[in-house]
Amino acid sequence: MASLRDWIRRHALLITLATLAYVPLVLTAPGKVPGDTKLYLYLNPWRLMSDAVFSWDARQFGGWVPHQNVGYLWPSGPWFGLFDLARVPDWIAHRLWIGSLLFIAGAGIVHLGRRLQLPTSSIAVAAFVYQLSPFVLPYISRTSALLLPWALLGWLVAVTIRFTHDRRLGDLALFAFLIFSSGGLNATALLMIAPAPVAIILDALWRRRITIGRAMSTMLILGATSLAMSAWWLAGLAVQGRYGSAVLSYTEALPSTSATSTAPEVLRGLGYWLFYDRNDVVPLTSASNPYQTNVAVVIVGVAIVLIGLGGLSRLRSDVRRPLAFMLFSGLILAVGAFPYSAPNPIWSLLVDRPQSALSLALRSSTRAVPLVIIGIAFGCGWA
Repeated sequence: MASLRDWIRRHALLITLATLAYVPLVLTAPGKVPGDTKLYLYLNPWRLMSDAVFSWDARQFGGWVPHQNVGYLWPSGPWFGLFDLARVPDWIAHRLWIGSLLFIAGAGIVHLGRRLQLPTSSIAVAAFVYQLSPFVLPYISRTSALLLPWALLGWLVAVTIRFTHDRRLGDLALFAFLIFSSGGLNATALLMIAPAPVAIILDALWRRRITIGRAMSTMLILGATSLAMSAWWLAGLAVQGRYGSAVLSYTEALPSTSATSTAPEVLRGLGYWLFYDRNDVVPLTSASNPYQTNVAVVIVGVAIVLIGLGGLSRLRSDVRRPLAFMLFSGLILAVGAFPYSAPNPIWSLLVDRPQSALSLALRSSTRAVPLVIIGIAFGCGWA
C-alpha cells in the first residue's frame, strides 16, 4: 500500500492529466458518435485500411482516386480496427481515441518541461494550458487525426534536444517514429511544426553547444529521416495530386480559409476557418459560440495570452529563445494570407496564385498554431 501511495504521489500530475483527458469525454453523450473523419472508421475500419493500400477505388463513382486514404493505415485505422475486433462500442473507441490524443499532448509537455529542468509547478501549468487549449475544438468531432502533430509536438521537441547534443541512435529512432505517426493525413499539419526542431538546433548553435558543422549535419539527418518516414504517405499523395479530383479548388479556396486567421485569434489558439462557419441555423462547430460571443470566455482567453507572453519574457534565456522562435514563427505561418488583400511578403506569392498546388496545400495555415500554443503554455507556467 505504501508503494502504491508513493507511485501515485510521483505520478500525480500525469494522473490528473489523464483524468481530465478521459473522464469528461467518456461521460459526454454516451452512445453517440460524431462524423469524425471517415464513416468507415466506425463501420468497417479493416476495409478502409485494405482499400487505403491502393490509390484506385473501383467501387465508387465508376472508379476514382480517393482523398488521402493512405493516411488511415497508421495510427487511426489500427486503433479503431483493434476496438472493432474486441467488439468495443464505436462511441467508446472514439472517446478513448480523443482522450489519448489529449493525454499524449499533455504528457509530452510534462516530458519536455522536465527535460528543460523547469519547476514542477511551472510544468503543471504549461501542461494544463496546452492540453486544454481550444485549438482542439474544431477537430475532435470532425478530423481528429489532424491533431496528431499537436499531440506529439512536446515529445518531438524533447527528442530533438537529446539528439542534437548526444546523437544517440535510440533518439533518432524515436524521432523517426514520431514523424511516421504524425503526418499521414495532412502534409501541411506536419510541415507547419517544422520550425520547432529547427529552433532547438539554432539555439544550441547560438549557445555554442554545437558547431556549425554539427548543426548542419543534425538538420540534414533529421530532415532525411523525416522524408524517409513520410514516404509511405507522400507516394499516395503524389498519385492523388496527379490523378485525383481537384475538389479543394472549390471547397476550400484560399480567400475563405484565410479570412479568420487573424493574429489575436491565432494567439488564443483559434483561427481555423471551419471553427467560425455556420449554416442558417447553427454553427458547424457548436463549441465556437462562447469563444465569439461570451465576454467572460473572450477575456479569459486574452488574459491567458497576456500572461503567457509576460511569463515567456522571464524564462531562462536558454528556454526562452527557442520557445519565442516557435511562437513568432508559428504566428507568422498561422496568420498566413490574412488579410487576403494585403498579406505579408511571405504569403503574397500564394495570394497571387490562389489555385496553385502550393497555395491549396498551405491553405489551412492555422496548422501552425501548436507552435504558438507551446510558447504561451510554458510562459503561463513561469508567470
